Amino acid sequence: MLATIFNKTKPINYLLIAFALVIVFVSYYNFNFSAPLSAYAVFQISSIFILLLISFFWLNFISQKNELSKSNNYPLLVLLLLVALNPQVFNNINLVISNFFILLAFRRIVSLRTFKSNKQKIFDASLLIFIASLFHIYALVFIVVIFVAILIYSFAEAKNLLIPFIALVSVATIYVTIDSLQGFKLLTALLHDVYLPYQSLTFPSVYAHISFSLYIAFSILVLIYGIIQLPKKQQNIKGTYTITFFMYLAGLFVYILESNKDNSVLLFSMVPTALLAANFIEEIPKNKFKDAVLYTIASVSLILFFFQLNG
Repeated sequence: MLATIFNKTKPINYLLIAFALVIVFVSYYNFNFSAPLSAYAVFQISSIFILLLISFFWLNFISQKNELSKSNNYPLLVLLLLVALNPQVFNNINLVISNFFILLAFRRIVSLRTFKSNKQKIFDASLLIFIASLFHIYALVFIVVIFVAILIYSFAEAKNLLIPFIALVSVATIYVTIDSLQGFKLLTALLHDVYLPYQSLTFPSVYAHISFSLYIAFSILVLIYGIIQLPKKQQNIKGTYTITFFMYLAGLFVYILESNKDNSVLLFSMVPTALLAANFIEEIPKNKFKDAVLYTIASVSLILFFFQLNG
């Protein structure tokens, strides 16, 4: 049934995804926050939800516009289930904002395949990643993806490799200028995130630990499947899939670098995982087998989500 519902892009699917996200989001906060919330807290929580919802539909736009999946809504469904599996993402507004800018950059990076206005796209993507790093310093890792994209799409124009550094100078100049007016408090806070002493994996509950393990296993599985299937893809979209692989690896590396680890940081790798998982599901020959996979993912995600509500 799930396979049939989401195997086409239909307006009702967007409503279902939005409604399901509301249920998951409200349930999480209802179980984890019993005290009255301040106006500022309500604003933060609302902002997290709005940004996540926009991110979902931005993922759909990226997927359809760049042929990263067929004409279906599997990426949206999988992303919803991955978020439910790791609901700690609802706690960190800075991370959600940073990931949102990374998604905007992802769109500009994959659009390089059209070979139109590539210099502008490289600058825009670099700028967005550097802005993302102001909210989560290790988002800087994603700049590597831009250099990979330049090598794929603009190898003949070596000077394009300098464009990200121009974007860096632009963001740094504006940031330092504004921060100097406040006694460099923002810069101190930003650098503090880098120098935090390394901490081992910490989980609020055994269920969060299980969720982490299952997510890593699942994401690596679909990554390996995607790499194996890459030679079978059309030549004009192989570069796009390669960039998606590097987006996943960059997201995973952000988690490795993160000092104060929790499952919320996995958000950086969830979009590429959802895209790769959608490709995996698309290739399953019969709907009943697709349903089996989707119901398994949904059941595991929702069961673990329920157990983490008080985590």
